[in-house]
Amino acid sequence: MPLCCWLSHLAYLVKKHHGHCGSLIRRCEPSYMGHRDRRNPVSRLIYVNRSISTSSHRQIPCDHRDVAAIKIWTSDSRILFSVYIPSIPLCTDDEASPEPALTAIQNTITTALREDQRSTTIVLGGDFNRHHPIERSSQLPPAGNGDLLVSERPRDSTIDQTVTDRPEMMVKCYLYHENYGSDHRATYSERNLQAHSKPTTQTRKAYKRADWKKIAEEAVRRVGLWKEIKTRPALDEAVQTPTELTAATVKQFTPDTRPIPYSKRWFTPNLKVQQVKVNQLRRKWQENCGVLRRDHPLSSAAFQEMQQR
Repeated sequence: MPLCCWLSHLAYLVKKHHGHCGSLIRRCEPSYMGHRDRRNPVSRLIYVNRSISTSSHRQIPCDHRDVAAIKIWTSDSRILFSVYIPSIPLCTDDEASPEPALTAIQNTITTALREDQRSTTIVLGGDFNRHHPIERSSQLPPAGNGDLLVSERPRDSTIDQTVTDRPEMMVKCYLYHENYGSDHRATYSERNLQAHSKPTTQTRKAYKRADWKKIAEEAVRRVGLWKEIKTRPALDEAVQTPTELTAATVKQFTPDTRPIPYSKRWFTPNLKVQQVKVNQLRRKWQENCGVLRRDHPLSSAAFQEMQQR
């Protein structure tokens, strides 16, 4: 199963063309990545497939609102960036210059390589706004000018570029089905990054249900008679051998615990039902806050219902 996918330009378009969706993006935003100024929420998001173990990936800080980065441990180390660069020339000195984003990416890579000495692959995906006239018949607008909406130019569109130096990792790459009112068509791409899975944990033993009388008899039979000890190596062997045989006997004759579907042994099916209901109420309250605002009566009622649960 592909473990990484990009939806180039989509998060930016949702924020730009649907005002109420900005709250949804901020809600998904990690605390240390978010800017305190809510007028400028982040425009890049990376969603990680839930099949990837949390021990094999983590988000790494990148000090720019238009760049998100995660690190995945596979056979080597991979750093994935989701980038948005405005359509401004590199030589521009004003606030819209991509220089801060490029500097943030460079600093993130430098820090990651300094902390990890293993072989590292860098993957950048996103909207770079570096189009070529061959992609469409009309001339591109001057640098710094925004692209037109579909309503203003219904038969013209721009395909965002996707760049990769590892084409063999590509599984899927196609235009996304929705452009959210922009003349950009988001590019959906999947790459196969086989992350390290969690090591298989040893099965727990139910020592309370073990037949210790049978285990003791079997351990005595395996150890056998004691030999005369005259040297230090013989003493070490006399201690090590019975210990290993006894441990093997206990492991063999002790039944395994019954498997449970939860990672926490104290978690029960009743708690799972309660968790599902609470999550449903929480999502209902969040949706009301995003559409109707937090101070709306329906939002307040949903919050009270969530607290009572």
